[in-house]
Amino acid sequence: MQPGDRIKNYVVIGEAGRGGMGIVYHARDESLDRDVAIKVLPEALATNPERMARFRREAKLLASLNHPNIAGIYGLEEENKQAYLVMEFVAGDTLIDLVRSRQLRWREAVPIAIQIADAIEYAHAKGVIHRDLKPANVKLDGDGNAKVLDFGLAKAMTEQSSEAPLSDSPSSMDTVTHVAGLSGNTGSTTPGMMIGTVGYASPEQTRGRDTDKRTDIFSFGCILFEMLAGGSPFPADTAVDAIGKTLHKEPEWTDLPTDLPSRLRLLLRRCLAKDRKHRLCDIGDARLELNELDDYSEEFVGQPVTSEARSNGGMLWMVVALLAVGAAVIFGGLLLLNQPAPLAPVIDQPRQVSNRAVAIPDDLDLGIFSTDNNDEYVRVVCRKGVPSENQGGPPLYEWRLYVRPRDSEELREVHFFTGYAGFAFSPDGAFYVLNYDGLILRGRVDSSVAPIELARVPNVANAVGGFDLFPAKRGAVWFDDETIVIEAKDDAGETILVLVDAKKGGIKGTVPLKLDSKELRFDGLIGPFDEDHVLMYVSMYSEEGFSINLATASLTTGELDVLVERAGDAKVVGNHLFFSRGDSLYKATFDPETHQLLDAGEPVMQGLNAIYGAHASFDISDNGTLVYKPGGVQGAARRIMRNPGDGLQPTSIPDAPYDNGLALSGDGSRICVTRLRPDGMWEIWGGTFDPPRMRRILAAKDSDYCYPRLSYDGSMLVAAQIETTSAGVEMSAVAAPVDGSRPPKVLWNVAEQGEFFFTSISADNKRVLGSTSDPNAVSPRSRLVELDIETGEMTEFLSRVGGVWEGYWSPDGKLVSFVTGETGVPELYVYNPETKEEALVSDFPSRAHRWLERADGSLGLQFMDDQFQGWEASVGLGDAGQLVIGEIVSLPYVVPEAPIAYAFDNRGNVFTIEPGEEDRAPGHLVVIENWLDTVLPDTQ
Repeated sequence: MQPGDRIKNYVVIGEAGRGGMGIVYHARDESLDRDVAIKVLPEALATNPERMARFRREAKLLASLNHPNIAGIYGLEEENKQAYLVMEFVAGDTLIDLVRSRQLRWREAVPIAIQIADAIEYAHAKGVIHRDLKPANVKLDGDGNAKVLDFGLAKAMTEQSSEAPLSDSPSSMDTVTHVAGLSGNTGSTTPGMMIGTVGYASPEQTRGRDTDKRTDIFSFGCILFEMLAGGSPFPADTAVDAIGKTLHKEPEWTDLPTDLPSRLRLLLRRCLAKDRKHRLCDIGDARLELNELDDYSEEFVGQPVTSEARSNGGMLWMVVALLAVGAAVIFGGLLLLNQPAPLAPVIDQPRQVSNRAVAIPDDLDLGIFSTDNNDEYVRVVCRKGVPSENQGGPPLYEWRLYVRPRDSEELREVHFFTGYAGFAFSPDGAFYVLNYDGLILRGRVDSSVAPIELARVPNVANAVGGFDLFPAKRGAVWFDDETIVIEAKDDAGETILVLVDAKKGGIKGTVPLKLDSKELRFDGLIGPFDEDHVLMYVSMYSEEGFSINLATASLTTGELDVLVERAGDAKVVGNHLFFSRGDSLYKATFDPETHQLLDAGEPVMQGLNAIYGAHASFDISDNGTLVYKPGGVQGAARRIMRNPGDGLQPTSIPDAPYDNGLALSGDGSRICVTRLRPDGMWEIWGGTFDPPRMRRILAAKDSDYCYPRLSYDGSMLVAAQIETTSAGVEMSAVAAPVDGSRPPKVLWNVAEQGEFFFTSISADNKRVLGSTSDPNAVSPRSRLVELDIETGEMTEFLSRVGGVWEGYWSPDGKLVSFVTGETGVPELYVYNPETKEEALVSDFPSRAHRWLERADGSLGLQFMDDQFQGWEASVGLGDAGQLVIGEIVSLPYVVPEAPIAYAFDNRGNVFTIEPGEEDRAPGHLVVIENWLDTVLPDTQ
């Protein structure tokens, strides 16, 4: 293209650069009056519809990146069978221009490297890997700030597919012979051959193997090396030679300046490890190391590395440094021999800060984690899937407690949960305690003997935790050698702390908790805080919305003080408090006497795993070891999927931070979903699939709305409302028209009327069917009741000796399905309200069911048994008006695995909320030994 050429509203100014991925032009956006960069995409991409569709999806993800050190993507344009990517225009030189002009001092290079690492860390947290990091893809603006270009485009533009290959080139490279014939030197991307740039691509990239974020860490190491040494770590005349050096040779360590700090040399080695198992696990760890270098004493500057040192594993420079320090100490000691009193040692060698990963096997989902104060074990609770008998159906789940010894690579199972329970460890790490809904058990970590009973605590509260909004909740606190703390309710329903004797068993006493504010709600115990206080979650509904907060509760007086607002976990070190907020870890100074923060705190770590709207958990041992789950903020882009019975299919609804509520109209055309706001509040959105349109239906500043249910025609909504009143936090069932023509109307108040589980709206949109406790029952059981939507009046509907729940009106409004447990298993029935007749549909244990409305107008029931096997039976009325149940037939039904939420329509479809791309489990914990020394150097 020539200056003056036009692409829609963009006018070309001139060429800005060229690369293996295409030509980049400097242009002017006339509509917004700004400069942009336009990348002309390869013709093979633009002319392949399937490949272009995949690129559009990838570009959408890349466009979501919003970081000061990442050049943004503005749009994707197509004109005359040519595709153009419109990006932020960054004026200035590239990093390769700067490096070629002069060699940088390490104190000049480190600030640039920190900005690059910060950008990479942010993108990794969003699930984006660059895959083509190199100095030519980093620009420096007039203020010296770094901007990383082309994030993720290498994958987006060259990813291979058997359905739509970009070229005839192989999609993997087993040997370097596939690059024979490349022209030019290292530094150009090779589309269709390998993703990345020769000389900066990781060994796994070079071989064409699967890559993960560690490939960016290798490329980052190459960039950092080149800034420090003035040349590539793998210099070569040809691409083939460069690949050979990348795969088989060590970097040119002798090219590095002799005045580099030893920690910087060590960081380079960890970034440039050829085996990614020995490479840094997270770029955030590199950023932290670089941040520390400015305060690092020149006394520990590293020494030149010789070829002999390289052949001996790179240890000679460490020996030289230690000898130098040792000589200084000895010399100082000789000078002081004649002094009347010896002085303290001249200098203390700092403890080595080391990173390692605790890998979690692919078949385990990581939940709660911690480390013991001696750093001998990392403890984790994981969920393990067990295949169901229904092939293709979701697995059943088991919960297991594991420990991993420091000198082992294997997780050792300590306890198999018969039902998920709260747990804690003794202060010395030798014992564990379990809270099985009030059954308190104690066992030894190093023993396979079953745990013994310590006590039985009635009316326990918040016995299970460690996920979602409260990831640090444990369900039990082993307070000291003598005492275990359990949260429970007294006979009046008030929260108390129960003190269990950790050695002899039995209950030692109870402590009523005192709340100064009715707005506060207890949400679970976290751990010991000091000699008299436990740390616990409290949430609050206020004029500023919903917040999750940390509080301390006295075991002597029961008084509760809010410690940190909007936080998720905390640890005390001296007069410092470490706490999490979102995916960041903060350090603040606080008063141990008053528990008041003396400053707002400063972030010392980012990229911890946090659910959208919640805060991360972490652990710090007495030895200063930090343990955290990486991944950044999760859940901001979850997907709504449809399953007609043969597998998941995408819907047209945009990805968003959907939560655990989902409802469909009978014909499946309308949808309602619970959606999270950034402040953690729940609101309800609704809309249609065709056209794909969603809008906010129920929302408030000081109220949560969740668990929606739609009428068959999709015009009426029933939901749960959680709000703060003068009596405290209350929950109600409310009804509202979907079109917003009137405000929500309260139908049921839980505080006044007891629990109520609404399930169905009648066909005429006038009544709500649900289950509540049966006051006439000797033992607890539920009954079905109806609520009039206009008046709120309750009417008895159906009661059974075995209880009744999950009541659903049929689409024609004539029949009701329900589940009862009279025989000891949940059985599915149909009920005719006009004749009072009941009919058993299935004596299989019913897990979930729904009405079906067939094309011929007939009705049926589809349900799943306790093994997730699908079944179906026709349901109708005979000539005499009697219930007629057809033969039960099995279905080849495939239920999606572990959805966040699911809902049925009456056409045979199940809709689910599925985790998004950024919800992927990291598969490991990060353990940084002696981490505390880097943020509190005075504690060494």
